[in-house]
Amino acid sequence: MQLISTSEYEFGFIALGGAPIGVISIGGFPVGVVAVGIVPMGLLSFACGAGLGLFNFTCGIGVGAYVRAIGLALGADAESVGLPLALGGQRPSTWYRVCFGLVAAAVVLCLYYVGKERIAVTNMTRVVDVTWHARPAKSEGIYIEPQTECRIAGQLRSDGVERIHARLRVDCGSLKLVERSIRSGCSVEQVDVEGGTAYRLRCTADRVAARENDDKVTPEVPGLIFDTLASEGRARVHAHGPPPMNIELHVDALSDVVVAEPLLPVEGPLETRAN
Repeated sequence: MQLISTSEYEFGFIALGGAPIGVISIGGFPVGVVAVGIVPMGLLSFACGAGLGLFNFTCGIGVGAYVRAIGLALGADAESVGLPLALGGQRPSTWYRVCFGLVAAAVVLCLYYVGKERIAVTNMTRVVDVTWHARPAKSEGIYIEPQTECRIAGQLRSDGVERIHARLRVDCGSLKLVERSIRSGCSVEQVDVEGGTAYRLRCTADRVAARENDDKVTPEVPGLIFDTLASEGRARVHAHGPPPMNIELHVDALSDVVVAEPLLPVEGPLETRAN
């Protein structure tokens, strides 16, 4: 465990970032014993948005056994500048204590089910950088000369048991076609070769449509189908545009040789579970 972590893959005593995991966790969607952020999850939660915690202090919506909120407070002991919804009667009563215990148990259970997959990500300590070489087979929407050299660069991260995350970038010559982070739906196979290890990979990422929000336009992200587990390796990049794009590449089945600790503990396929 690091003292300070800025990566979702590394557990830290103090964790910072978009979705950090740590004892004291600060960010957008933090998980920790003490969690501070927009949507924090922790035993002690400080939220500006929505908070889930045993003890919850929030500006927005708070759910917990002990809640103090500016907004909506839900819990056994709930007080808010807004709408408090408390279970139980007077604080010393037996009914109050029972309700407090039930709410506390429900919050801890929710924290477990919501946070366990996020916490499990910190076990993905096996990392390899891989490269596959490819050649254009078909290009529509964007012209790519048939002799252009293409490459798929990837970073694969795994816990060696059931999870794999992949980040893939597809380039043809100087043209960047797509770059995607794929957190589920991948499978990988490693092969012992002379000098190290090579990899086969199958991943699919759906197209993300363009979005407009006031004056801000988020461009479309092309979809990607990448498969070198098949008898003939192929990659397909597709988008509806503008312009419409459909590109297919012939990919070498095996990646370049990687001289590093293997991604998997034993030779064989690893299929990710849905995260």
